[in-house]
Amino acid sequence: MAAGPVLMALTPQQELTVFTPSEKEFKKVATYKVASSDTYAQPVVAGSRVFIKDQDSLTLWSLK
Repeated sequence: MAAGPVLMALTPQQELTVFTPSEKEFKKVATYKVASSDTYAQPVVAGSRVFIKDQDSLTLWSLK
C-alpha cells in the first residue's frame, strides 16, 4: 500500500513493514509488530494514522 513516499506491507504474522520504492533493491525502513493475533485485513492509512485490524481488535498507529 502506498503511504506518501513509502510503501507498507502487512503480513499475516502481525508485522507491518515499511520500505521505500526502488527499481533496483528492497530498501526496508522499519518493521513493526502491530497486533497480538493474526492480521488478514488491509491496513488503512488516513493522513498520519494507520488503522490495523487483527482477529480480535482494531488499533490506531500514528506516523511521524
